[in-house]
Amino acid sequence: MLGFAGVLVGLGLVFLGLWVPPMGLDPQGEVIAMVNGRPISARHFYQLALGLNDERRAGGMPLLERSEILERLIDEELFLDRAVELGLPYSDKIARGYLINSLLAMISHEALSARPARERLNRFYMENRPWFTPARQVAAQLVFVAQGDEDGRTRAEWARRAWERLPPGRVEPLDPIPVPVPESLVPVQKLAEYLGRETAERIARLAVGETTPPAPWMGGWVVARCAERAGGEAPPFHEVESQVLDAYRHRLAEEHYRAYMREVRRTADVRILVGDP
Repeated sequence: MLGFAGVLVGLGLVFLGLWVPPMGLDPQGEVIAMVNGRPISARHFYQLALGLNDERRAGGMPLLERSEILERLIDEELFLDRAVELGLPYSDKIARGYLINSLLAMISHEALSARPARERLNRFYMENRPWFTPARQVAAQLVFVAQGDEDGRTRAEWARRAWERLPPGRVEPLDPIPVPVPESLVPVQKLAEYLGRETAERIARLAVGETTPPAPWMGGWVVARCAERAGGEAPPFHEVESQVLDAYRHRLAEEHYRAYMREVRRTADVRILVGDP
């Protein structure tokens, strides 16, 4: 397993200027090999091969022949095929979490780097002022995942997305809450004693029914939903412009995610086999 990891790391390096493509080979699009019907393009080959030999040259090691590097690329494709045959994307927690996070990052990348005009941001602020108006008192519902690694964060994020589709007041429990947190209206400062200042301030800026992203807490991840809020005054736009931009990007990312999943579900075979899970 470690040897395979070393191969993948080696193949992931990038190099400059050692090789020139053979005569007649277009490095931008020509296919140089096929593995179980999937192409290995010349462009992909040269991007990886150049880096690998540049690294070996810097370390004083012999350079690899093109044929050796191509064999490594073929091995990588065959390893991936075998991993899929063994069901690792579905059964291995690390592989599953990595694939889910990679797809989420791909879907949301454009939205999370968006740069809307200031006028558009100001309009977004006016349409969503409760998000940016800290409450003096809040009542929060919590969902907790006791698993503190990246796979736990993924579980918490998917639970949050499912929670947002539930009727107000209903909670989808995961793991037991490690310490009792008041569910009635309490001052934000009091809530911060339980959940930390950053999470409490996020909750204070939520509209009723909205949820926070997963946050590290008590060795795991916590998601909070604002059940009730009281007090607070909206700050001027210029004081919260960076928060407005962040919220705008996340709203856009959510829209991209929902549109993507609608399309995926349209062609998927999904069957719910119980009446009320």
